[in-house]
Amino acid sequence: MAKGWRKISRKKLLEAIEKCSGIKVLVAKKLGVNRSTVERYAAEDEDVRAAFDQENESLVDIAEAVIRKKMQDGSLPAAMFVADRKGRHRGWGKEPPPQQLANDKPNIVDFEGVEPPPS
Repeated sequence: MAKGWRKISRKKLLEAIEKCSGIKVLVAKKLGVNRSTVERYAAEDEDVRAAFDQENESLVDIAEAVIRKKMQDGSLPAAMFVADRKGRHRGWGKEPPPQQLANDKPNIVDFEGVEPPPS
């Protein structure tokens, strides 16, 4: 670790990351250091960075489970959220699908000359 930093054992740091769900401000508070110190440790230590990444993924897993439960219970906002985020390849969402953005070609259907069905 960089010279002049308050020494924090890797074990204590990794335990704090797990206990605080990877929320850096809480990790810093638990260890009695500034958030910037925790961020420097993460920037210089691959294991610390990996621990933060793992906790972040766990939080996202929990959030997805809650959204899934709400959607299964019939929540329209939850269903719309999922469709917006995960259904872009089917035309849902506020933005075109990522591959369409990459190609920069709009997905336009030309109805010119198409007659409406007889009523």
